[in-house]
Amino acid sequence: LARVEAFWVRYGAAWHHNHLAPTSWERVRVRPANHPLVRLGMTAALLASTFEGLTAAIVDTVRTGGDPVGLLMERSQAGEHAGMGAGRAVAIVASGVLPFLLALAETTGDHALSGMASRRWETLEAGEPNAVTKRALRQVAGNARIGRIGERGMQGLIQLDRVYCEPRRCMECSIAHLALSRQPLLEPAALE
Repeated sequence: LARVEAFWVRYGAAWHHNHLAPTSWERVRVRPANHPLVRLGMTAALLASTFEGLTAAIVDTVRTGGDPVGLLMERSQAGEHAGMGAGRAVAIVASGVLPFLLALAETTGDHALSGMASRRWETLEAGEPNAVTKRALRQVAGNARIGRIGERGMQGLIQLDRVYCEPRRCMECSIAHLALSRQPLLEPAALE
């Protein structure tokens, strides 16, 4: 602990003035797995789990066709303490890991990494639905059942909700246009 604190004093000067208020932590009515201390422990386990570094481990996993979700779940375990669940790991991979890898591949001209990250994005299983994805799915499909859309489809639902559903821009949405084009026109007698 003394070595970590000394390292922080020596190299962390740029962040010494940034302090997180104790009231920023949400600790009341939080599921035990979402408690800030548990999440910090998982993050520490994840960062300390690889000799080569987390970024190199993730790049290597995706480059070789491995599963980055499984990697995060496995490496976030610490001793007897469980690691992150599949839903959270999928969310991190979809929102952080794959966009980072695609940007890294673009910057370095690594076409192989770009291809593998793109394939992983196309096949990534959907994580846990949330209120936004459920609402958007109801808007898009109504009562119709939609097959497995994967996490890519879930991210698309979030985008549709943000851009069209939430601000009530229904008539600008291509899905609304498609739905309206397939509606049979009402007969004049039905309007009376």
